[in-house]
Amino acid sequence: MILAISGSGRKNKAIHQAVNSIAERCEEPYELISLAGKKINGCIGCTACAADNKCKVKDDWNEIGEKMLEADCIIFGAPNYYGTINALAHACLERTFCFRHRETLSLKDKFGIVVTTSRDKTMPDPVRAIIERLMLSNGM
Repeated sequence: MILAISGSGRKNKAIHQAVNSIAERCEEPYELISLAGKKINGCIGCTACAADNKCKVKDDWNEIGEKMLEADCIIFGAPNYYGTINALAHACLERTFCFRHRETLSLKDKFGIVVTTSRDKTMPDPVRAIIERLMLSNGM
């Protein structure tokens, strides 16, 4: 199963449409999640997840995190705001830190696809670099 996540705070705009289009073209079952309107806090560093690799902060991320664990492939898209990833998408990715305890990488070997927006083709895309770094740190 493919999990397609639009990290934009604006539903049905460029990132959402691009993530959906890629998922459709994969010709596999997929679920599209928009972070628009979701309440997702960043990691608070409480380390309560260290015991069982489950985040204890209760918000809209917990359901998304469970779906990430079930997926074979995660398509993650985020816009470029002021030369960096938007806060909502970053918080979503940051919370995957809970999957990295007890000598386990719970997202290991999942296929990851990065989708970003960038107007300046002469410069490296910092949003792509952030998403790739977080995916690679999870063994994806």
